[in-house]
Amino acid sequence: MENDLKYCQSCGMPLVNENEIGRNADGSRNDDYCIYCYDNGRFLQECTMEEMIMHCAQFVEEFNKDSEHKVTREEAVAQMREVFPHLKRARRVTLYINRCHDRHKRCLTLAHWRSQETGFA
Repeated sequence: MENDLKYCQSCGMPLVNENEIGRNADGSRNDDYCIYCYDNGRFLQECTMEEMIMHCAQFVEEFNKDSEHKVTREEAVAQMREVFPHLKRARRVTLYINRCHDRHKRCLTLAHWRSQETGFA
């Protein structure tokens, strides 16, 4: 991705038009997300990264109309699978999952330690 062009940190769409920039709950701009992913201070759809990729893949033909470099649906999906893990929304979800996993692991360890100590599960 080019450094001077901003991209939606949820779907990867180039943020070139003012009317396509997401909005916070107070109406201010949110320069990280497009209006199709984020509006009024919230994400408009709850989905996994893979679901977002499949959603975006349906727009490949539209993308190809304005692009000198045409891609197939399969090529676009492969590119998104490489890029999307680096977008803010995907990183945020991964952090949340890792924190939940770590917390769950600590709870299981503590429960196991207590059951060893008391003889109860």
